[in-house]
Order: sequence, then structure tokens, then C-alpha cells
Amino acid sequence: MFFLLSKTLDFLLSPAFWLLLMLLFLLFMKNSHWKRRLLRFMIVFFLIFTNKFIVNEAWLLWEIPPTPMEEVGSYQVGIVLTGVTQPFKSPYDRVYFDKGADRIFHALLLYRKGKIKKIMVCGAPHIRWNGQTDGKQTQDVEQMLIAAGVPIGDIILERKSKNTYENALFAKKMLTTYQIKEKPLLITSAFHLRRARACFEKADIAVDTFSTDFYSIEREFAYNPIPSEKNLYDWGKLIHEWAGYLVYKMTGKI
Repeated sequence: MFFLLSKTLDFLLSPAFWLLLMLLFLLFMKNSHWKRRLLRFMIVFFLIFTNKFIVNEAWLLWEIPPTPMEEVGSYQVGIVLTGVTQPFKSPYDRVYFDKGADRIFHALLLYRKGKIKKIMVCGAPHIRWNGQTDGKQTQDVEQMLIAAGVPIGDIILERKSKNTYENALFAKKMLTTYQIKEKPLLITSAFHLRRARACFEKADIAVDTFSTDFYSIEREFAYNPIPSEKNLYDWGKLIHEWAGYLVYKMTGKI
């Protein structure tokens, strides 16, 4: 139910959905006056949602800014939220990373710099519309960390969680099991960090945070009038996170 609510809200708020809806209205609208007004509105809507400067400003407002490495303290454990691999791609003799691989690579960098002593990998299996899950996200990340030279004794796997809310609940149990009482460092994508931090606070886990996987770039005032479908995709990604945050708020998960 929760998964369907999130996906439905995500779809209804998508700019692509609204463009399609307006196009359908345009096809069946008979009043020429309102047809011209709708067409003008569609053009303005399209130019706004395909403009790089505007979507970048939205990302800058939402994403949690990066922390310089020299300002990161020392932590007993860094908690990395997964969901960044492609588990349904064959051949299955390797790991296929999706957008968000910085979560893993920056956690590895923090480990190499001695900023974190252990890496806890919190699972979040990819869920298809038919409910099928992969069940191997944490194993994929573990495989890459071991290949990068991290001793298996410094890797903690949390395999049960299916979403960010459960990441926090099961991470709390793992912290208790491993008798880790110090404040952990929560590592996830910058756009996802607000919701993740709120979930951990709801689970009564005090965390420091480390942003990775940025969609925003440094502010550029140079105007680029050429529309790009990537900017439309970026809006969809950002609205997806807004929808997830709203659903979590509505259902009491944060």
C-alpha cells in the first residue's frame, strides 16, 4: 500500500504527466480561444521545466551541501544507504552501478582516510511494479568493498530493510548488536539526505551526515536557452523525492 501510494503520487506530480495531460486536452478541446491559451501555457511550461538554470536552482535549494573532507570527524561506523546498483542486468558475474555510486565510493574514501572505521551497508532492494525484489543490493556493495581492499571484518551488512524508514529501524538494531554507542555518520545522496536523516531521528538515532551524489552544480548565471530532456528528467527525480518525503510525513514515518 505504501509503495503504491508513493508511486501514484510520484506519477501524478511528474512534469511529463502534466505535459501529456495538457496535450490530451489540446487534442480534444474545441474552443479555439482556450486552445491557443493552453498552447501558450504548454510552451512556457516546457521552457521552464527543460531549463538547466531553473532546475539547478531547485536542486541547490533542496540538496544538503557537501562537507569538506577536512571537516569530517572520526567515527566508529559510517552507515551507507544502498539502492544504487542494477540487480536485473545480466550477465550476473559483476556489479552494475546506477546513479548514486558516489554513496559507495565516498564511503570508501572516508574509510581510506581513517574518518570511519567500519562501513555499515543498509539494504534497500530494488522493487519492480509486480513486487519482485532483487535481494542482493547489500551483497553487491559488499563484493565491491572487498574488491577495493576493505577487510570483511570492517563491513557490517543489514539485509532486511526495504526502504529508508526500515533502513533506520534495522540500523538501530545492528548498532545495538555490534555494541556501537558512538554517533554514526550517515552517508547517502544529497537529495535523499533530508528524508534519511528524518527517518533516523524518528528511530531515535542521533547521526551526523555526509552528502554524496549531487545533481546540482555550482550556480551559473549564463543563460542557456536550449531545452534539454535531461532537465525534465531531473525535475522528475526531484519531484519523486518530494513525493517520498510527503508520503513519509503523511504516514508518520518522519
